[in-house]
Amino acid sequence: MSALRVVPSLLVASVAACSSTTAPPPPVSLLVQNTTCAAGGCDTVYVVGVPNKQPNTPGGPWLFDLGVVTGQSACLSIPASKVFRIIEEHSGHETRIVWTTADTLTLGFARRPWTRTDAVPETPGFSPAAAPGWSVVYPTDSVPTPAASCRAG
Repeated sequence: MSALRVVPSLLVASVAACSSTTAPPPPVSLLVQNTTCAAGGCDTVYVVGVPNKQPNTPGGPWLFDLGVVTGQSACLSIPASKVFRIIEEHSGHETRIVWTTADTLTLGFARRPWTRTDAVPETPGFSPAAAPGWSVVYPTDSVPTPAASCRAG
């Protein structure tokens, strides 16, 4: 009889393990409008995300590429989550920092390919998961505003 009592509790534990309340939200779109365009064309704008969760590393801030804007606008995708891994050289111990769109992100822009020393956030922090999409006008108004989702491609 005690075996029957164990089975239902195992089933409840199994069902609970299958439903996750910590799953990352879906990716979020980011419409970048490039106001550097003139009769001769547009400046290429490189866009990076700089998470609020920053490791203390000598190599500069943690950032990830969001994309490149070569025309008047581009729809980029902010990934649902990113993982930064730090592996200690002597012990091999791994520390993981997980960022999701529910966390805060700032954006950085450059007119040439990024290096770690270029990682200067230029926007206020925002939580991408708070809206289905975001829009930012570079360089005239680099404040991300909630927007309808665009199609990243």
